[in-house]
Amino acid sequence: MLSRLNKSSSRHGLEQEIRQLSHALASLQERLAEESRHELDQVHHQARTLWREADDCGRQLASSGREAGRLACQTLRQHPITTLAVTAGAMAVLGYLASRRWN
Repeated sequence: MLSRLNKSSSRHGLEQEIRQLSHALASLQERLAEESRHELDQVHHQARTLWREADDCGRQLASSGREAGRLACQTLRQHPITTLAVTAGAMAVLGYLASRRWN
């Protein structure tokens, strides 16, 4: 009879421990899921911020490129001889470098 009682209380203790462990595991899963959502929200926020910054940089770069093109055209019109001389000099340098590469 005593051995049966020990088995019963032992079984009851194991069942209670299993319930406690199951509850602890469920709690841990909830906490991890919440932390994962929080981390994902932070990554999403950082990605949006970086996208906006990249978009702003792209717009500034495009604006600078348009301005450089406008200034180049203006300089061409105002100084055609100088532009021709600079172009000829650049072509001569490129030709020299190309000839050295193939020799």
